[in-house]
Amino acid sequence: MLVSVIMPAYNTERTLNRAVQSVLDQSFQDFELILVDDGSQDNTPEMCDQWVRKSSQITALHIENSGPSVARNRGIQEAKGDFIAFLDSDDTYEPGILERFKETLDAEQMDLYIFNYEQVDEDSRQVAQAVDAIYTEAEEAVRAIYSYNGLDFYVWNKIFDRRLFESIRFPEGKIYEDIYVSYQAVSHAKKVVTSCQVGLFYYASSESLVGEKFQPRQMDSVYERERQLEVMRQDFPRLVGLTAKKLMDGLLGTAYKLTCSPRTDYQATYRPQLLALAKKHREDFKESSAIRPPYRWAWWLYKCCPKVYVSLYEWYLGGRKV
Repeated sequence: MLVSVIMPAYNTERTLNRAVQSVLDQSFQDFELILVDDGSQDNTPEMCDQWVRKSSQITALHIENSGPSVARNRGIQEAKGDFIAFLDSDDTYEPGILERFKETLDAEQMDLYIFNYEQVDEDSRQVAQAVDAIYTEAEEAVRAIYSYNGLDFYVWNKIFDRRLFESIRFPEGKIYEDIYVSYQAVSHAKKVVTSCQVGLFYYASSESLVGEKFQPRQMDSVYERERQLEVMRQDFPRLVGLTAKKLMDGLLGTAYKLTCSPRTDYQATYRPQLLALAKKHREDFKESSAIRPPYRWAWWLYKCCPKVYVSLYEWYLGGRKV
């Protein structure tokens, strides 16, 4: 049983070696590591090639800069493994994660394994919330993904049976593409096993997509979450409230980044879009028991006093992954 670990890399010369070494240090060694250099402008391409020369388990692909979706799709195309995992080049695996996956697979024969992660900031560490469980009903598996941030709609905390990718690919040209792929995999898997044990260390950085300053493409976050809400309304109506909470999270996070931006043209263009989107789903938010009062107050404050909202976000919400 071979696991293909796909690692997109774009200008990550400072963290690439750490990420690669965390794969090589796994106690379970039946894996291949596919490095996909996404048109990097620093030393990343040369570093990828150096790793290929050091280990027969590593291959490197070099493509024109096209974004993580294209890089991951190319990795899937080249993968030889029975299972596929994704690791970002600025994060690291816990040394025993692949072995725990193999032990669980031998016992449960699942086609999707989801493990917990620990967020590492400059001055703190925080383990996300997860649960040990087995799901054979799609609705309950999706509910768990929405309910525990440690199981959330990322692809780097999951190991997929490659057969799930016979009909799934990452949507190209967008960010926050994990949401679509993770939902499709969870809803199509026959058995999903989740673990509260940490399998990955997520290094929060201001240079990462989720930590960078506002850019227009970050509107993908709220629009993808809105699209997911409409999908949920059709597939699992009882989970609309949880999906509405995810949309609210996206609105709050994007509103914070937008308000912090010095670009007045961004404010003029995208603030009305955020307000209109929230108004459109006002009833969904109202009926969602998952949205706690502080989040409702925060959105009201953004509508009335954006600058004050920024202070509230940094004090109360900033330490939470939303």
